[in-house]
Amino acid sequence: MAAIKGNWRGETLGSGSDVWKYWDEKRAGNLSWEEWCEIEDGIARSPGHCMTMGTASTLTALAETLGLTMPGASSIPAVDSAHTRIAAAAGRQIIENVWLDRKPSGIVTERSFENAIAVDMALGGSTNAIVHLIAMAGRLGIPLPLEKFDEISRKVPLLANHRQDTR
Repeated sequence: MAAIKGNWRGETLGSGSDVWKYWDEKRAGNLSWEEWCEIEDGIARSPGHCMTMGTASTLTALAETLGLTMPGASSIPAVDSAHTRIAAAAGRQIIENVWLDRKPSGIVTERSFENAIAVDMALGGSTNAIVHLIAMAGRLGIPLPLEKFDEISRKVPLLANHRQDTR
């Protein structure tokens, strides 16, 4: 499936970076209100989260890595009909988890968090992932020091730069 990327007057837009850049241009008087509205329309291409590897895209990938979503759920485009099927499967899984008294503390381990850090590094994910992973690990009583992120980042190559460089 083709990516649903943002655009304005033939230029590719990145959701967060271009919002800030063009808002500054608007505030400086270099863009009219109408042009700003065109940019907003170009950035918001569909329901769901950004088309860049921002916090939402990063954390859906990491939630799946941790085993907290249905397999494949994090990469379904927002407008894809597979959401209905995955939602039904997730509902059935939740009921099974309740009956089996299966909780995140019985699924996620220290090694799961190390895998999630490796995925974050490989994807070039949002820096917000660090805060969220540490918080999640803390809720589960799993130590996740910043040094662990540094250790793993030195071993895992960046496989794909999913960030939009708009310079």
